[in-house]
Amino acid sequence: MDRRGLSLLVSTNDLPDIIRVENLSTPWVVKALEAGMFYDFTDSLGSDGLPNLSALNPAAWTNSKYKGRNYLIPNSRGQYNNCYFLRQDLLDKYDLPLPSTIEELTAYFEAIAQEDGMVPVPSNVDSPIELVQSAFGPGNILPVYTEDGSGIVPFRLTESYAKSVEYMAELYGKGLLSKEFALLNGDQTEDLMVSGKGGIYSKNAWHSYRINEEIKKVNPEGSFEPIFGLEGPGGTSVFYDMGYSGGLSINSSVGDEKARRILEFMDYTSDPDNYNYFYYGIEGTHFEIVDGFPSLTEEGKKVVNNSFYIPFTLASATYTKVNSPLAPAEYNLEMQKKVGKVDELAKEIDGAPFLIFNIINSQTWADFWAVNQVEFESFRADVITGAKTIEDFRAYQQQLLEMEEIKTAMTEYKTSYDEFGFDSWEAS
Repeated sequence: MDRRGLSLLVSTNDLPDIIRVENLSTPWVVKALEAGMFYDFTDSLGSDGLPNLSALNPAAWTNSKYKGRNYLIPNSRGQYNNCYFLRQDLLDKYDLPLPSTIEELTAYFEAIAQEDGMVPVPSNVDSPIELVQSAFGPGNILPVYTEDGSGIVPFRLTESYAKSVEYMAELYGKGLLSKEFALLNGDQTEDLMVSGKGGIYSKNAWHSYRINEEIKKVNPEGSFEPIFGLEGPGGTSVFYDMGYSGGLSINSSVGDEKARRILEFMDYTSDPDNYNYFYYGIEGTHFEIVDGFPSLTEEGKKVVNNSFYIPFTLASATYTKVNSPLAPAEYNLEMQKKVGKVDELAKEIDGAPFLIFNIINSQTWADFWAVNQVEFESFRADVITGAKTIEDFRAYQQQLLEMEEIKTAMTEYKTSYDEFGFDSWEAS
């Protein structure tokens, strides 16, 4: 069920017993939490009866809290996940380095635009903005505080976001950003990439082997290489994972006894001994262990995908979203080395290296965004296409910042940030 369907169920107070939640800061989830619709199991953690759940990545439990309490059984993982894939064969063709700065990324886009039919940036702009915003300054990783220090500014209303939109407008003006950017989704972007027509693609590192194999079907010389962030004039961007990606919440109406049985089942699925079963299927049928790594059989390739484990909670694994069961062991070992770049970039950031607005919450912002998202994104699109100026956008940001509800939201964000302890965060 998509988020619109779940939002409708929230409005009618008709949620199923177990609910898949992708992001605790989305409006429908915040509404459900505020309405007491999710079961609070904070006090159950650490009990003798749930040893496997208690052993999950501590960052998963911390970063999946809401107002200091646990309502989500997180799909935990290590800190390595998302990256941006570029065309390594085209970097080689134009004698360019793998980009580590915004300038080098721009040079890459400009070079590959010479390729016949190439769309250098085939994406909804949310994704490339996420890549560059923190390189333009604080706002999405490091917080921007209000003048009196009592609030944190929503990342879309910061100067680094305005600079990111300006950068997208520059790419659009040069013909480097797809003219259909407002309509493109992830599947369409991937189709362009693996058909050899796209220049950048956001996905977790797990997909590296698969997409490299797919592009060779249309271009034997084609290849992809990941980047994990960028340096820019205002700072460093990095994709240091939250330690989890969504998870499962329990409907509070089920009561204590049934909630406990659900937690005990999830504790069973998160036993490390059960990891391969729930992630890859039945050994000998869906996968074999080859050189120490699970390798999918032909049957496994038909039925096992990266959503195979979604109904369950699994034990934490450092390279969950790095090692591919399609790849030979040496390929996975090489990818494990490459993702070490995430740690290097994270050390450049003077604070918690997470995309904080995927973690901190504001009920007031959730209500505002539910009503105003379309208007904001339409205004942003007008700036990118040149129908409005970047100064118009800054004025629009300022107009929103002066609204009383936004002032309230900023205070709520600061309270949430403090509850997570991000102001004193240190790498483990």
